[in-house]
Amino acid sequence: MKGSTLGTVVYYLLPALTIAFLVYSAACDLKTKTIRTIPTAIFLAASVLLRLIGGSFTLPAFLASLVPGGILLLSSLLTKESIGRGDALIVLACGAALGIPLELYSLFLAFLFGGLFSLVWLLRHKCSKKDTFAFVPCLLAGHIAALVLS
Repeated sequence: MKGSTLGTVVYYLLPALTIAFLVYSAACDLKTKTIRTIPTAIFLAASVLLRLIGGSFTLPAFLASLVPGGILLLSSLLTKESIGRGDALIVLACGAALGIPLELYSLFLAFLFGGLFSLVWLLRHKCSKKDTFAFVPCLLAGHIAALVLS
């Protein structure tokens, strides 16, 4: 992956683009509680294209990188969007950009941050089962933490 100059550029560019994409998506999620599908699809396509250009694309690794987002997407469909479909699509796109090991680590940290946020929210506010919160900021925090710690 780091053998060629182009491969090295792509190696460092994909995490930076992922964080930029997550910052944009987190802002949208906080403001409107919606995820923009077209920017997510563009980010997914750009990630695949950059991996192809950088020489780090393999079909088995790519398919494996879609598993976390795929599981969340299935979960979203089965639970009437207890986990938002948009959140699942973002995890799918980020998995394609970063690969499965880093995406699983990021997702674990995002759920940890989400749990901590939920705990604080429950202690400070009266909540019901129907209350929701923007999860993409937790995904952003999880990805930043995973990139810093790895």
